[in-house]
Amino acid sequence: MSRLTQFRNLSPADRRLLAQAVVWVAAARCALALLKLETVSRFARRCQRRGREGSDPAKRIGWAVAAAGRYVPRSTCLAEAFAAHVLMRRNGLPSVICVGVARNVSPGFRAHAWVECAGQIAIGSAESPDFTPILRIG
Repeated sequence: MSRLTQFRNLSPADRRLLAQAVVWVAAARCALALLKLETVSRFARRCQRRGREGSDPAKRIGWAVAAAGRYVPRSTCLAEAFAAHVLMRRNGLPSVICVGVARNVSPGFRAHAWVECAGQIAIGSAESPDFTPILRIG
């Protein structure tokens, strides 16, 4: 089945969420390439909907961002984490970006970013247990 057919078979709400996720992952990717992490973090903290919770639960947002990350060139776990964080905050969901490093990795250094929502890992869970958190952005 082609990607276009798969997209068309999604519900209208899922198509809208996936389109938003592609935009936010691409925006986060560009912002992280051009701006300081502190500036991107400040912007992400400001993206919060006032009032009631949105209709997109954390798992659906995680699915949409993970899918979008496969189509945005040079997408990283950090860009996807920022995109998921913004989408969750815009839906009134409390989320935190965690950045961790792997211990005893040879050769070199490994880092990973994931998003936690209400104490559960919403995106980036595949590798998260192998990393020690060193930074939390919320």
